[in-house]
Amino acid sequence: MINNKGKTLFEVLIFVIAFVVVASVILILILKGIENENFRTLKTSITNLATSNTLYQMEISDNSTVSLKELIDEKIVKEVTNPFKRKEACDIYESRVALNGEDTTATLKCGEYLITMGSNDKKAIVYKVGKWQDEKTENAETKIGYNYIVEGNLQLKEYYEDYMFLYLFNKEHGTFYETIEEIPTEYNVVNHISYRSKEKMKEI
Repeated sequence: MINNKGKTLFEVLIFVIAFVVVASVILILILKGIENENFRTLKTSITNLATSNTLYQMEISDNSTVSLKELIDEKIVKEVTNPFKRKEACDIYESRVALNGEDTTATLKCGEYLITMGSNDKKAIVYKVGKWQDEKTENAETKIGYNYIVEGNLQLKEYYEDYMFLYLFNKEHGTFYETIEEIPTEYNVVNHISYRSKEKMKEI
Protein backbone atom coordinates (compact mmCIF):
# COMPACT_ATOMS: atom_id res chain seq x y z
CA MET A 1 0.00 0.00 0.00
CA ILE A 2 1.61 3.18 -1.19
CA ASN A 3 1.53 6.27 1.02
CA ASN A 4 1.12 9.83 -0.20
CA LYS A 5 4.15 11.68 1.10
CA GLY A 6 7.89 11.99 0.53
CA LYS A 7 9.92 10.74 -2.43
CA THR A 8 8.04 10.62 -5.73
CA LEU A 9 6.88 7.19 -6.86
CA PHE A 10 8.21 7.84 -10.33
CA GLU A 11 11.72 8.40 -8.97
CA VAL A 12 11.55 5.11 -7.13
CA LEU A 13 10.13 3.23 -10.10
CA ILE A 14 12.87 4.53 -12.38
CA PHE A 15 15.40 3.21 -9.86
CA VAL A 16 13.58 -0.13 -9.46
CA ILE A 17 13.35 -0.78 -13.19
CA ALA A 18 16.92 0.35 -13.79
CA PHE A 19 18.15 -1.76 -10.91
CA VAL A 20 16.35 -4.88 -12.14
CA VAL A 21 17.94 -4.47 -15.56
CA VAL A 22 21.41 -3.92 -14.09
CA ALA A 23 21.05 -6.76 -11.58
CA SER A 24 20.01 -9.24 -14.24
CA VAL A 25 22.96 -8.27 -16.44
CA ILE A 26 25.37 -8.46 -13.51
CA LEU A 27 24.23 -11.96 -12.61
CA ILE A 28 24.59 -13.18 -16.17
CA LEU A 29 28.05 -11.61 -16.46
CA ILE A 30 29.15 -13.25 -13.22
CA LEU A 31 27.90 -16.59 -14.45
CA LYS A 32 29.91 -16.16 -17.63
CA GLY A 33 32.88 -14.53 -15.88
CA ILE A 34 32.56 -11.39 -17.98
CA GLU A 35 33.04 -7.77 -16.92
CA ASN A 36 33.83 -5.05 -19.43
CA GLU A 37 33.97 -1.30 -19.84
CA ASN A 38 30.71 -1.16 -21.77
CA PHE A 39 28.84 -2.70 -18.87
CA ARG A 40 30.41 -0.32 -16.35
CA THR A 41 29.33 2.60 -18.55
CA LEU A 42 25.80 1.23 -18.75
CA LYS A 43 25.62 0.83 -14.99
CA THR A 44 26.80 4.40 -14.43
CA SER A 45 24.24 5.78 -16.85
CA ILE A 46 21.37 3.92 -15.26
CA THR A 47 22.46 4.90 -11.75
CA ASN A 48 22.48 8.55 -12.78
CA LEU A 49 19.01 8.14 -14.25
CA ALA A 50 17.78 6.46 -11.07
CA THR A 51 18.88 9.36 -8.88
CA SER A 52 17.54 12.14 -11.07
CA ASN A 53 14.76 14.40 -9.75
CA THR A 54 11.54 13.67 -11.61
CA LEU A 55 8.09 15.03 -10.78
CA TYR A 56 5.11 12.73 -10.59
CA GLN A 57 1.71 12.92 -8.94
CA MET A 58 1.99 9.85 -6.68
CA GLU A 59 4.46 9.79 -3.79
CA ILE A 60 5.58 7.34 -1.10
CA SER A 61 7.14 7.71 2.34
CA ASP A 62 10.77 8.80 2.65
CA ASN A 63 11.47 6.03 5.16
CA SER A 64 9.82 2.81 4.09
CA THR A 65 10.40 -0.48 2.33
CA VAL A 66 8.44 -1.49 -0.75
CA SER A 67 8.56 -5.13 -1.80
CA LEU A 68 8.56 -6.40 -5.36
CA LYS A 69 5.26 -8.13 -4.52
CA GLU A 70 3.67 -4.81 -3.61
CA LEU A 71 4.84 -3.24 -6.86
CA ILE A 72 3.44 -6.23 -8.77
CA ASP A 73 0.14 -6.11 -6.87
CA GLU A 74 -0.16 -2.40 -7.68
CA LYS A 75 0.43 -3.34 -11.36
CA ILE A 76 3.46 -1.05 -11.47
CA VAL A 77 5.96 -3.71 -12.53
CA LYS A 78 5.81 -7.34 -13.64
CA GLU A 79 7.54 -10.38 -12.23
CA VAL A 80 11.30 -10.47 -12.78
CA THR A 81 12.59 -13.58 -14.51
CA ASN A 82 15.47 -15.42 -12.86
CA PRO A 83 18.30 -15.09 -15.40
CA PHE A 84 19.67 -18.49 -14.38
CA LYS A 85 16.38 -20.37 -14.60
CA ARG A 86 14.16 -18.77 -17.20
CA LYS A 87 11.05 -20.65 -16.04
CA GLU A 88 11.37 -19.22 -12.53
CA ALA A 89 10.75 -15.73 -11.20
CA CYS A 90 12.94 -13.87 -8.74
CA ASP A 91 11.76 -13.79 -5.13
CA ILE A 92 8.90 -11.27 -4.87
CA TYR A 93 8.99 -11.17 -1.05
CA GLU A 94 12.69 -10.61 -0.42
CA SER A 95 13.31 -8.41 -3.46
CA ARG A 96 12.59 -4.87 -2.35
CA VAL A 97 13.39 -1.17 -2.42
CA ALA A 98 14.24 0.52 0.89
CA LEU A 99 13.99 4.27 1.22
CA ASN A 100 16.08 6.07 3.82
CA GLY A 101 15.90 9.81 3.35
CA GLU A 102 17.77 10.71 0.18
CA ASP A 103 19.17 7.21 -0.32
CA THR A 104 17.37 4.35 -2.04
CA THR A 105 18.66 0.78 -1.77
CA ALA A 106 17.35 -2.00 -3.97
CA THR A 107 17.71 -5.73 -3.31
CA LEU A 108 16.96 -8.42 -5.86
CA LYS A 109 17.04 -12.11 -4.97
CA CYS A 110 17.07 -14.62 -7.80
CA GLY A 111 17.58 -18.22 -6.79
CA GLU A 112 20.74 -18.50 -4.70
CA TYR A 113 22.01 -15.06 -5.69
CA LEU A 114 21.24 -11.77 -3.96
CA ILE A 115 22.36 -8.43 -5.32
CA THR A 116 22.12 -5.04 -3.62
CA MET A 117 22.80 -1.55 -4.88
CA GLY A 118 22.16 1.91 -3.47
CA SER A 119 21.23 4.95 -5.52
CA ASN A 120 24.41 6.64 -4.22
CA ASP A 121 26.64 3.58 -4.66
CA LYS A 122 29.18 3.20 -7.43
CA LYS A 123 29.16 -0.59 -7.24
CA ALA A 124 26.64 -3.35 -6.77
CA ILE A 125 27.38 -6.16 -4.32
CA VAL A 126 26.59 -9.76 -5.21
CA TYR A 127 26.11 -12.47 -2.58
CA LYS A 128 25.50 -16.18 -2.73
CA VAL A 129 22.96 -17.16 -0.06
CA GLY A 130 21.62 -20.40 1.36
CA LYS A 131 18.08 -21.27 2.47
CA TRP A 132 16.66 -19.98 5.72
CA GLN A 133 16.85 -22.58 8.50
CA ASP A 134 16.47 -22.86 12.26
CA GLU A 135 20.04 -23.95 12.95
CA LYS A 136 22.58 -21.18 13.35
CA THR A 137 25.91 -21.63 11.62
CA GLU A 138 29.11 -19.59 11.79
CA ASN A 139 28.85 -16.15 10.14
CA ALA A 140 25.19 -16.76 9.34
CA GLU A 141 22.77 -13.98 8.45
CA THR A 142 19.86 -13.61 10.87
CA LYS A 143 16.22 -12.91 10.06
CA ILE A 144 13.38 -12.15 12.44
CA GLY A 145 10.17 -13.20 10.72
CA TYR A 146 6.57 -12.59 11.74
CA ASN A 147 3.27 -14.43 11.41
CA TYR A 148 -0.02 -14.38 13.29
CA ILE A 149 -2.26 -17.00 14.81
CA VAL A 150 -6.04 -17.36 14.61
CA GLU A 151 -7.75 -20.29 16.36
CA GLY A 152 -4.40 -21.98 16.85
CA ASN A 153 -3.33 -21.81 13.19
CA LEU A 154 -0.66 -19.71 11.49
CA GLN A 155 -2.35 -17.51 8.90
CA LEU A 156 0.58 -16.91 6.54
CA LYS A 157 2.48 -19.61 4.69
CA GLU A 158 5.77 -18.60 6.31
CA TYR A 159 7.38 -16.04 8.61
CA TYR A 160 8.05 -12.72 6.87
CA GLU A 161 10.24 -9.74 7.70
CA ASP A 162 8.39 -6.83 9.31
CA TYR A 163 7.80 -4.77 6.14
CA MET A 164 6.44 -7.79 4.26
CA PHE A 165 4.36 -9.01 7.17
CA LEU A 166 2.72 -5.60 7.57
CA TYR A 167 1.93 -5.41 3.87
CA LEU A 168 0.36 -8.87 3.80
CA PHE A 169 -1.56 -8.30 7.04
CA ASN A 170 -2.91 -4.90 5.96
CA LYS A 171 -3.88 -6.24 2.56
CA GLU A 172 -5.76 -9.17 4.11
CA HIS A 173 -7.62 -7.08 6.71
CA GLY A 174 -8.00 -3.76 4.90
CA THR A 175 -6.01 -1.99 7.61
CA PHE A 176 -3.20 0.57 7.51
CA TYR A 177 -0.94 -0.35 10.43
CA GLU A 178 2.54 1.10 10.06
CA THR A 179 4.18 -0.91 12.86
CA ILE A 180 3.65 -4.40 14.22
CA GLU A 181 3.05 -2.93 17.69
CA GLU A 182 -0.12 -1.26 16.42
CA ILE A 183 -1.77 -4.59 15.53
CA PRO A 184 -4.35 -5.62 18.18
CA THR A 185 -3.25 -8.40 20.52
CA GLU A 186 -6.25 -10.50 19.48
CA TYR A 187 -4.36 -11.41 16.30
CA ASN A 188 -1.56 -12.98 18.37
CA VAL A 189 1.43 -11.88 16.29
CA VAL A 190 4.39 -14.23 16.76
CA ASN A 191 7.98 -14.09 15.57
CA HIS A 192 10.60 -16.63 14.61
CA ILE A 193 14.37 -16.34 14.17
CA SER A 194 16.01 -18.13 11.26
CA TYR A 195 19.48 -18.18 9.73
CA ARG A 196 21.18 -18.66 6.40
CA SER A 197 24.65 -18.57 4.92
CA LYS A 198 25.62 -15.43 3.02
CA GLU A 199 28.86 -15.26 1.09
CA LYS A 200 29.99 -12.07 -0.64
CA MET A 201 31.06 -12.96 -4.15
CA LYS A 202 32.22 -9.68 -5.61
CA GLU A 203 31.53 -6.01 -6.26
CA ILE A 204 30.96 -4.75 -9.75
